[in-house]
Amino acid sequence: AWNYEDDFFAGYDHGKEAGLMSVADHHVAPGKKLWTWGIGPRGRAWDKILTDEDGPYAELMVGAYSDNQPDFSWLQPYETRSFSQIWYPFQEIGSVKNANRCAAVNLEKNLLGVCVTGSYPKARIVLSDAEDIILDRRADLVPGKPFTCQLNEVSEKSSVVVYDSRGIELISYSTFTRTNPPLPETAKPPKLPHRITSLDELYLTGLHVEQYLHFSLDPAPYWERALELDPADSRSNNALGRLLLRRGDFTGAETLFRKCIQTLTRYNFNPYDGEPYYNLGLALVHQGRFDEAYNHFYKATWSYAQCAAGYFSLAQVDARRGDYTKALEHIDRSLVTDAHNLKALALKIAVLRLMGKTALAHLALDFALALDPLNHWVQSELSLLTGDKSELTRLLRGDVQNYLDLAFDYAGAGLYGDASDILAAYDSTYPMVDYALGFFFTQRGDEASALRRYHQGAKQPADWCFPIRLEEQIILEAVREANPADGRAAYYLGNLYYDKKQYAKAIAEWQTATELEPGFSIPWRNLGIAHYNKRGDKSEAKHCYEQALQANPNDPRLPLEMDQLLQRLGASQVERRETLEKQVGLVEKRDDLSMVLAELYSQTGQPEKALDILASRQFHAWEGGEGGAAGQFALAQVALGQEATRGGKLDEALACYQSAQHPPENLGVGRGMSPYDVLAWFKTAETLTALARPDEAREYYQKIIDTEKGIALWGDQTPLTYYAAVSLQALGQKAESGEKLQALQGFAKRCLSNEVEGSFYTSKPAMIVFDDDPKMVNRIQGHYLLGLAYLGLGQIQEAEASFKSVLSLDSHHWWARFQLGNL
Repeated sequence: AWNYEDDFFAGYDHGKEAGLMSVADHHVAPGKKLWTWGIGPRGRAWDKILTDEDGPYAELMVGAYSDNQPDFSWLQPYETRSFSQIWYPFQEIGSVKNANRCAAVNLEKNLLGVCVTGSYPKARIVLSDAEDIILDRRADLVPGKPFTCQLNEVSEKSSVVVYDSRGIELISYSTFTRTNPPLPETAKPPKLPHRITSLDELYLTGLHVEQYLHFSLDPAPYWERALELDPADSRSNNALGRLLLRRGDFTGAETLFRKCIQTLTRYNFNPYDGEPYYNLGLALVHQGRFDEAYNHFYKATWSYAQCAAGYFSLAQVDARRGDYTKALEHIDRSLVTDAHNLKALALKIAVLRLMGKTALAHLALDFALALDPLNHWVQSELSLLTGDKSELTRLLRGDVQNYLDLAFDYAGAGLYGDASDILAAYDSTYPMVDYALGFFFTQRGDEASALRRYHQGAKQPADWCFPIRLEEQIILEAVREANPADGRAAYYLGNLYYDKKQYAKAIAEWQTATELEPGFSIPWRNLGIAHYNKRGDKSEAKHCYEQALQANPNDPRLPLEMDQLLQRLGASQVERRETLEKQVGLVEKRDDLSMVLAELYSQTGQPEKALDILASRQFHAWEGGEGGAAGQFALAQVALGQEATRGGKLDEALACYQSAQHPPENLGVGRGMSPYDVLAWFKTAETLTALARPDEAREYYQKIIDTEKGIALWGDQTPLTYYAAVSLQALGQKAESGEKLQALQGFAKRCLSNEVEGSFYTSKPAMIVFDDDPKMVNRIQGHYLLGLAYLGLGQIQEAEASFKSVLSLDSHHWWARFQLGNL
């Protein structure tokens, strides 16, 4: 909700006369959203999927410290933020005009209604008009029994106040005329780094990309570009170093932090903000250089903003050294700045326990439990002080990730015995438990026990093991050094490196994994992705996928991804179809793979087989990826309609085109509008025109035109622009049609001259693992749109040349082939 100044937000079902209220301070929780799928066929399909039986489906969303659903605000290290939201039901009072935690009130033309959340006997409801009291009534207000009163009419100066029996106001509302301020500008994709020359803009754009977790953009190139322009830029050195630190490149991060500090201390040895010192300390800790880190953590504490995190990090090193007195001093200094740092409180309890100061430990424990009774580290200390582990075990919920998090909290302070006890209590075959236990043995000097644990971890199943923490990176690196024959550790470490964008290291580890365990398919598959996406080695990518399929011919994901790869390697639709036909048992195990085969059947002249596949199963939808099966149904019906048209069977063709617009329920949720839908509408209109039914044809032409107007609000030119233009031609509006086609032509030429940058995405719902070159995608799009523009303008030879250019770049471009076939 933009510019929303009230503290309440509600949804109300006028048919059931019931609603749900949310109350929160709008300064803390400004973000509000009501989401519904609408009442069209697509919306009704989602209602059926997402509700048990009553539908329709709607979401009330309320955020905190966020203006909008994709917005994020920064948290400092160990910072705790709290907020309160109150939710309650209300009934029979209509659209609420004001609400708080005590009550909700509605005042409209003929109705006054009040709902309360507590019992208020002899409450007083006063309705006034300017200075005159219209209604003054006493009522016993209780939850679930709303007070309502029918009114003659409410003026523009009416107000209502509800008091409890003591005369204390519960809720009030005065009528007013609401004005709607202008909406903020639509978000625009950030410029690409090479188009920015300002250091300030490069730094801030990188920060924006990082903060908003953009799917399709990486912050690093913005800061790298800034450092190309000025290698000494302190902000970009610190920002890029912080990013590399999170990505496990500790030495690279260290170099950048030192450059940043060098710039900041050029004139003054005490910079305004000590964050780079703190970050440098972290980079050194992860390299095991604790003494050096200690000095930088101390320097960071000279800056108030870094006191809480800096002193806590000092306390961790103190505890690691066994200097508990100093650790306690530093923890207390940390808590002066951030009294709600639960990690500092838990470490304080642990240090007091180890010092034998049990009474003080219990005092600190009581304070921490009052702040957060669910905190695992605090509960662990409670179990160590009382000997009762039942509550800790309940809260850990048998989740291995909770056990690992808690163990790493202890390990971060060098308390490897406590860390080992946590993991030893977990009865699991999860590999990282054994590897972590082995690493803890190493830190305590027991190499023989460590090696036994490392060997045990190598034997554990790899299912669901996806290490991601920096601590796990350090552990796996130690395992690889101690036991070079462990191919599974190489595989896990490769996964972790790839996630953290250390691609060369990831490829090396996966290569080792395939050499040590060639029958393990997943490293082969991962190598295939890495060779294609990061090295551009298509032939090696194909070899890796062939090895993966040989190692595990029963994994249905591999044929799906292999088909995507074959498409990019230029295999024909017939070759791809024949490959999948040999693996039909695997195809049947996946919705997406079944849709691929259905599409290939339609594109190779066998739409009946496509329809057989689509009728053979219940397809499932996911948000953002819906509509695939419905789109393939439309394509198959259009293909059948084309066959009928070529045979002169226009009535049969019309039936196919119209059927395309009504996918059966087993296909799940259809898209609001897919390219195949538009094609079906257009073919319907053309066929109706040929059948001398112009009024009906006009309806479909107008539908295309209206749909394009809605899409055009987003600014981009699309193939829909062409269909809208030729629909305008069909309706005799040639001037407007020409304008659209000229605009489409201009946009297409800008694509071809690289004036239009690649599309901007915030998510990737499709299960596509291979990256496409955005410049090539732009060229293909440019040639295709240019062909459509020429086609609409009647320049057939130019259109034919453009479509052929598309196919020379992408032999699988069905649309270009379709247009050529209709010239």
